[in-house]
Amino acid sequence: MRLGLCLQTVMVHIVRRTGGLTAIVALAVTFSVALSGQAKAATDYRYDRSFGSNGLVKAITGSADLSAELPSKVLLKDKRGRIVLGAANGKQWQIRRYYPNGRLDAGFGDGGLVAFTGWGGIGADTEGIRATLTSGVIRPNGRILLAGFVKDEAKRGLIDPYIVLKQLLPDGTPDASFGQSEGGETGDSTNGAVGVDLLPSGKFLTAGFSDLGAEGVREVGILKRYKPDGDDDRTFFGSIGLEIPATRADRSLLLDVEVLPSGKILVAGTSKSRYLVIKLKKNGKYVRSFGKKGRAIFDPGGKGCRCSIGRAMDRDRKGRIVVTGQVRPDDPEKAGYGVTVRFRRGGKLDRSFGKNGVAKLRATKPDGRRTTVLYDTAIDRYRGIWVTGSAGDEFARTPRWGVTVRYLPNGRRDRRFFKGGLLRGRTDSPNYGGVLKRDGRRMYLGGRFDRGDQEGVFMRRFRPR
Repeated sequence: MRLGLCLQTVMVHIVRRTGGLTAIVALAVTFSVALSGQAKAATDYRYDRSFGSNGLVKAITGSADLSAELPSKVLLKDKRGRIVLGAANGKQWQIRRYYPNGRLDAGFGDGGLVAFTGWGGIGADTEGIRATLTSGVIRPNGRILLAGFVKDEAKRGLIDPYIVLKQLLPDGTPDASFGQSEGGETGDSTNGAVGVDLLPSGKFLTAGFSDLGAEGVREVGILKRYKPDGDDDRTFFGSIGLEIPATRADRSLLLDVEVLPSGKILVAGTSKSRYLVIKLKKNGKYVRSFGKKGRAIFDPGGKGCRCSIGRAMDRDRKGRIVVTGQVRPDDPEKAGYGVTVRFRRGGKLDRSFGKNGVAKLRATKPDGRRTTVLYDTAIDRYRGIWVTGSAGDEFARTPRWGVTVRYLPNGRRDRRFFKGGLLRGRTDSPNYGGVLKRDGRRMYLGGRFDRGDQEGVFMRRFRPR
């Protein structure tokens, strides 16, 4: 009411001074746009109950004790609107495809499912095998490129993962033209891939890590480039790729990569336990005008923090970069928490976001055994910022619960989003939020859930009212 009276007063004043209608129309349009933007930013999302079963798709992936290291970020949509959902249960990569209404596409693979069990000669029945599917992308020709890593804990030890790349034809058949055999490529180094994106040339990039624990150094961040057929492109920083060094005490990881429409490259992750965003030219050289000589580095935990891990990023219409992840305090009595940070287009911290550039999410009690971890972020059509992850006991599989939050563009929690701005999922429902994807006005959320001794993968679709 007060805003309406102020608007009316201003409009009358303009009419008296100009004697015309043009000023009224212009001012009304300006206020209308401003109010519309605020309303849209606070748009109330709800489950799209026309999707799947009452808004939810679920599938059992296997025994709960075979869980992969990280929740998968494979939630893709092809040109026909079909949805590809990936997961790993530790022994297999499982890829399913669904029609736009959430019904399983039985024409894909074997009745809607493709399961990978071979890893460069190591089978799924090998003792100690742990296979993790982390990311994927659909090529312009409809082929599905997948990336992740495998650890043979019984034979090679915890410190020795190796990268795995797989590619499927649009019908789910392994692409025999890709990699070494059966549509796959297995690296022989200590690398693991976490993020993947395509280059305009048909080549692709993987963001990940090289675990050098045997040398007394924790994970080192690695960005690698591959040829379209999966062969290593050694013209990109040699055989190792772009390396982000670490120390004995602090890890470095590259966990997300995005190729911009201009061909430039954004990479997000962690540098010596601090949030990191890198901007590169097409040829891999740093864009030195971004941040400090091509790198934007920020520690959202500050003093008293053991490590800060930036896990995923997205960009808004203004080119600002949102990075989400987690912080672990030094004090074992204090709970870890999720952190979302926004950088300006040029790489400087955007202090207009949240509290001085940072939005924190504490979804557990302040117990040192508990933590909140955020795995992915996406910005919806109305400029709302979604983050998703998991909360609960850091050292136990259950009980845990999935957490998803929608922030307004200023970094404040959207209190209209479900219960006070926080969507929770408990056991036998989403308890690991792993991936978010925007599709026009709608949003998708994917992740893992537990059902007693069985584990599964889920997908939800949301729509604004």
